[in-house]
Amino acid sequence: MNQKAQPTVLTRSIEFDLLPEQVFQNLHRLSGFFFLDSGMSGHELSRYSYVGVNPFLTMRSRGNGIDIVEGKSIHHRRGNPLTVLTQLLRDFRITGGSPLIPFAGGGVGYLSYELGRFTGGVELSAEDDLELPEMVVSFYKTLLAYEHKSRRWFGATVDLTGGRGTTVRKRLGHEIDKLRELASKPHRGTPPAPSLTGEAGEEDEPIAMRLPGHRIDVNGLEVSSSMTHESYLEAVRRIKENIAAGDIYQANLTQRWSLPYVGDPGLLYSVLRQESPAPFGIYLNTGEAVVAGSSPECFLTVNGRSVETRPIKGTRPRGQNVEEDSGFRRELEASEKDRAELVMITDLERNDLGRVAEPGSVRVEDLARLETFSNVHHLVSVVKGELKPQVEFQELMEAMFPSGSITGAPKKRAMEILDQVEGRVRGPYTGAMGFLGFDGALSLNVAIRTLVLSQGICHLGVGSGIVADSDPEAEYAECVAKAQGMLTALRRSTTEATVSSA
Repeated sequence: MNQKAQPTVLTRSIEFDLLPEQVFQNLHRLSGFFFLDSGMSGHELSRYSYVGVNPFLTMRSRGNGIDIVEGKSIHHRRGNPLTVLTQLLRDFRITGGSPLIPFAGGGVGYLSYELGRFTGGVELSAEDDLELPEMVVSFYKTLLAYEHKSRRWFGATVDLTGGRGTTVRKRLGHEIDKLRELASKPHRGTPPAPSLTGEAGEEDEPIAMRLPGHRIDVNGLEVSSSMTHESYLEAVRRIKENIAAGDIYQANLTQRWSLPYVGDPGLLYSVLRQESPAPFGIYLNTGEAVVAGSSPECFLTVNGRSVETRPIKGTRPRGQNVEEDSGFRRELEASEKDRAELVMITDLERNDLGRVAEPGSVRVEDLARLETFSNVHHLVSVVKGELKPQVEFQELMEAMFPSGSITGAPKKRAMEILDQVEGRVRGPYTGAMGFLGFDGALSLNVAIRTLVLSQGICHLGVGSGIVADSDPEAEYAECVAKAQGMLTALRRSTTEATVSSA
């Protein structure tokens, strides 16, 4: 893995007449495929989308157990997975990336919320009924990138051996051509969650009846929930008691809804990106699961030594007409409760970033600005800084992960309380997903509005921030509002799958 000379990076514009969503349809069935989908038209962060397949190395971890898969070889390790991942990034590090695109090769994957035990010193004991890796990061030497503004495709590839010269660049050009050719045709793979009906029991019991949890109705869709409606309200009241006692100032309470899904996960994501477009869409086919999300929230972006985070707090649904929609916008902008909640989390993120940033460089460039998405309005802050020299991935995660917007403040105590009241692991939901470039560039979302498909079940998490004056019913309604895009996508994709098979 250790390189002897500076690797060669080749990036070039390519002729390709397909759109990113068409490439997605061609490749999504292949294990190891990723789609970083920045398809929300008009958003300042929606500039590039990336696709790749056939990673040369994949790291998976659960607790202290780590597997590094390289070709047909599997290397087993034990220890802190963030330490191992940081060492891999160090081994592959290149001093210059591409002048054309922000991401020209590196790791793509997810970090589950439960990795917070390695960053926050928190003992997490919630039941792990998902049984998925807590981290999956796959490394890619070759990828395709689409620049939305110019509607141009780029191919990028890296020679990590340090080879130089015309022969190496020719070989790299051939690698780009091979991926473009692969992406131009549909491929039939074996998604980890096709035809997600499971096996019937002796009495043909529907899989929905065998799901753990409480069966509840959410806007006409029956799901199995980690909490009943009343138990969620009671959890809000318990957190408010902790706030009144001075233990915490705020906590982001989440619940998980699960239901069987019949159909192609690729169809589900295609509908999700139509119903709930976002600047940080993502689709990962890890082999064990499909993780698909349309997150509006930037967890961390690193470019050179510049770093930024964009916490979100405060939510209102979109209105049925212009007048109602404007009313919701005004209500959110005028809400002292929502603004105070975001100010607390912005201050937490500013302090966290200050642990790894140059003294005096951290600044809040925007505080509680309103951003509008397809299904909701949000309040967003923008916090920026300059990283200290030599800060590596593990140190950055130890300062920042998980995002304060999905834990609460103070972070450690909020996570301890949430572990008690939520009762089940969150998994990829509220963790982070995105890319880790060979050159140190980084872009990770906060994994909200995220679907996890595994073992015949589709899981989605929803949550809301609890503060001293939170109304329990209003917090539950916020969960439902945030889930609308995902729920609609589940309904539509199931209907479309039924029609197409008829």
